[in-house]
Amino acid sequence: MATLNDCPSVSIVLPAYNGERFLASAIESVLAQTCSDWELLIVDDGSTDATSAICDQYTGSDRRIRVFHQVNSGVNAARALGIDHAKGSLLTFLDADDTFLPQAIEFMKSLFNTGIDLVAKGLVDEVWRKDSYIKALWQGKTGPALWGKMFRTTLFKPIGHALDRRIVMGEDLLLNSMYALNIENVRIFTQSVYVVNRENESSVTRTFKHSWTYEKYYFSQVEELFLSKCSSWDSFEDIQLLVNKSWLNAMKYVMLDGGSIQYDDTEFKKVAAFFSDKKAALGPSEKLIFKVKESWLYRLVLRFSALLPAEFFRFVIVGILATALHYGIYLLLDLAIPANPAYAIGYILSFFFNFILTSRFTFKKRATVKKGVGFGLSHLVNFSLHMLLLNLFLFLGMSEVLAPIPVYCICIPVNFLLVRLVFNKF
Repeated sequence: MATLNDCPSVSIVLPAYNGERFLASAIESVLAQTCSDWELLIVDDGSTDATSAICDQYTGSDRRIRVFHQVNSGVNAARALGIDHAKGSLLTFLDADDTFLPQAIEFMKSLFNTGIDLVAKGLVDEVWRKDSYIKALWQGKTGPALWGKMFRTTLFKPIGHALDRRIVMGEDLLLNSMYALNIENVRIFTQSVYVVNRENESSVTRTFKHSWTYEKYYFSQVEELFLSKCSSWDSFEDIQLLVNKSWLNAMKYVMLDGGSIQYDDTEFKKVAAFFSDKKAALGPSEKLIFKVKESWLYRLVLRFSALLPAEFFRFVIVGILATALHYGIYLLLDLAIPANPAYAIGYILSFFFNFILTSRFTFKKRATVKKGVGFGLSHLVNFSLHMLLLNLFLFLGMSEVLAPIPVYCICIPVNFLLVRLVFNKF
């Protein structure tokens, strides 16, 4: 049995809720570290499965592992409890469904020296000033997650309890930003240290539904806990621009999840006022947020949004892209070969593009072989309907250029029902 070091150099905090499927692998990856000078703090957040028993089993076999059980209070409270009990001078995090690579702790620990208060996985090997790091976080140029990073415990503890349990998406980005307020330099590294589990379909990333209420509260916390604290910085205007662009991006996700933007809300008016003289900084999709309010189509969608599943709106986007790809290939091939094979080849080529986007974007599921088979069978039915209707419209005298259009109008809704059945069942 390993002995407990009263002053380990690194504390690893692992919040766990109903993680019985992957938790043992996460813990084993810590035990396999090339560096042994660590403590693992597992917080069981009121799990209702075998998570608690797995935690207790490991704490009995290795004294470097400490377990805390609490009534279900959310990941922020679970993480905060672990941080409160951290004894190490350095701090890192592990999700219950992920794993460390064997050299992770030793490598990240080796990068700390005077003047470095954070080491973080990125795309380059260099030292950044804190404002550069913050801008990279909000630009999406470096990962916002807490994993793949190592912090100084004394600097993290003051913000450990800052977030309440209402913040369930984007909390890592906010905590990273808050932490960076009180440091000077960040060591960015490219070496792999962490393995993210893509198989957990119950993770918040896959199940979370964006709403105006949530995003409004989240960005009020961003303003209060982070943005207001750096208002005197020379780089404040750049950071403020990035945060407000992120607000617009969140609005897009609200729409994609079947919600509506509250254009009369004070918060939206603040964002609109901020960008009134900064339109040049906006991309096409960001500008669309301001224009869509006047769209009759958007008003029609809002009228029926409560009656439609959230993934319907994402399906429409994927359907338009896949259909455009199919139709474009068909028109090109139709110049050289008959309509039927041209249409079939276009359908097959667009199928693979459609499957990946439908899995990852429309239904937020992992693209597994099982889902691929189900998706293929549903499209086999749909393809048969496509070909039947195409030949019907050609027989009725429609041109080869126009015949696919009514086919799409009939088959795309049928395809949505078939594919939704597959992804919900498998």
